[in-house]
Amino acid sequence: MRESGLEAPTRHVIPWQDPDFADRAKTEAEMQRVFDICHTCRRCFNLCDSFPRLFDLIDDSETGEIDGVAPADYQKVADACTLCDMCFMTKCPYVPPHPFNVDFPHTMLRYRAVEQREGRIPLQQRELWSLWALLALFLFAQLSYFVALLALPKGRELSRGNWHEWVYGLDVLLALGGLVIAVAGALLPAGWAARTRTASALRAE
Repeated sequence: MRESGLEAPTRHVIPWQDPDFADRAKTEAEMQRVFDICHTCRRCFNLCDSFPRLFDLIDDSETGEIDGVAPADYQKVADACTLCDMCFMTKCPYVPPHPFNVDFPHTMLRYRAVEQREGRIPLQQRELWSLWALLALFLFAQLSYFVALLALPKGRELSRGNWHEWVYGLDVLLALGGLVIAVAGALLPAGWAARTRTASALRAE
């Protein structure tokens, strides 16, 4: 495959059962290789925030190259990746079957698998959309509706004629719903959505 050719990219299966797949040193070495190629190309500068973060880290380093970026800072790049595949499908000229074999989304996915294996993912990111969290949100929504009904004037029932009471109850419900959204938003650091898809994406591959 020639650079910038029109051939369709080849998506290799993720070797997630390979013992080396979750090895941090080998994963960071692969990230450095991919980042170095991205740094010399920079065609994806206007996609997700992963690339501006990567290029800023390189440009602000002492050497101005990827070797001047600490591996600990790779997490900043991985956190910004949304696994949208835009770089792989539409931008990068070095995707497989090119010899450079650049697959940026899969590399970020591998890094998250390493973090998962090492238990580095925060509790709120691991549990927010678990079964128990969804059940708790559902019960809270039901409770909010019940409280909204209790907040109506006593002795009155909701009906088509009592439109103002419908509106009053709806306002209370929306206020409580807004509180839920605010609390949930405070618990979500940048990149949580991408991290929560790591396990399912690995199984899908």
